[in-house]
Amino acid sequence: MRICFVNSEIFSPFTGYSRLNRIVGQELVKRGIEIYVLVPQIKGKRKIEQYEGMTVLSFPFPSPKILFSQSLFRLPEADIYEIWDPYMPFSYFVTQATSNSKHIIIFADPHENSDFKEVMKVDPKLANLRRKYNLKIPYIVYYPYLMYLRPYLAERTISKGDVYFCEAKYLFPKVMRMHDLKAPPLFMPHLVEISEQEPTKSAKPIVCFLAHWGEKKRPELFFDLARRFPQVQFTAMGQAVDLERDKELREMCSAIPNLETTGVVNEEKKREILQKAWILVNTSVHEGLPQAFIEACACRCAILSAVNPDDFAKNFGYHVRDGNFKSGLEYLLENNRWREAGGRGFEYVRENNDLNKVIERRIQVYETLLDER
Repeated sequence: MRICFVNSEIFSPFTGYSRLNRIVGQELVKRGIEIYVLVPQIKGKRKIEQYEGMTVLSFPFPSPKILFSQSLFRLPEADIYEIWDPYMPFSYFVTQATSNSKHIIIFADPHENSDFKEVMKVDPKLANLRRKYNLKIPYIVYYPYLMYLRPYLAERTISKGDVYFCEAKYLFPKVMRMHDLKAPPLFMPHLVEISEQEPTKSAKPIVCFLAHWGEKKRPELFFDLARRFPQVQFTAMGQAVDLERDKELREMCSAIPNLETTGVVNEEKKREILQKAWILVNTSVHEGLPQAFIEACACRCAILSAVNPDDFAKNFGYHVRDGNFKSGLEYLLENNRWREAGGRGFEYVRENNDLNKVIERRIQVYETLLDER
């Protein structure tokens, strides 16, 4: 069996989505499945590269000629193509060039106009680009020459799907409404390795942040929370992709004595922090279902968040509805409410997100698709 993932990234250390792609690919390789990954080429990477048992094929992008010449794609003869980002223009050309194969379309965080308006409140670059190109439907901001083609390309890509995956259940009605799907997607959640050994939590409260430091993530709110709770230790993992923004944020928080910043951490260090932490804080203005929520619950952390995909914050911590993270943190710390909430989160991810269960579910879908040929 040969599967080709089509994604916008695979090497990035900044995003949970890139990491999820790597983990899924690695686990499928361990089970004897041949995995290819097709991505836009980034600086320092070869056109063909072996990575964690997968063959990564890179192509130059963005470039108008690549989009209008299918011969420039080096496509493997895969049994199934998994489109991890159907809204990227090159996904359309892949599906058109592989009409004899099966296609799986994955929805992680599809944006409607209302979602873009939310993000634009805190991301001036997105707002400026939308004004510049006078967009009524802001499907894309990265490739100006494709601004008006993007809705058409996305719909044609999605129409080629044989199966649709969603990583969160709350997305089912949204994607069916957006794209007029005739049947609901399948639930294919984030995955995480589950340890039955209970983590040793810190004797003193530790609150952590795990995300890249882009505008929509609003790490400034986490820093402000640290100032308000000097008796609590705060740990901020991640960094901004924009080096100038990263420098400004680090200068902003350098004088907060109870705040530690780690930069991008490896898997071992991240798990070590989560195993000691009490609470994961998410200050983003908009999210799908973050991989960080799953990883935190696997380590029995409570969730404090303004976004509430699949009721994660409501059920496994505190949902911040009014922007008052201070009240939410006080609530979770009082009488150690965080511990019970973290325990509920652990039981949920053990049932739904266990790595082996999710991978086997994925393989079952592959086998069913191939039996239909």
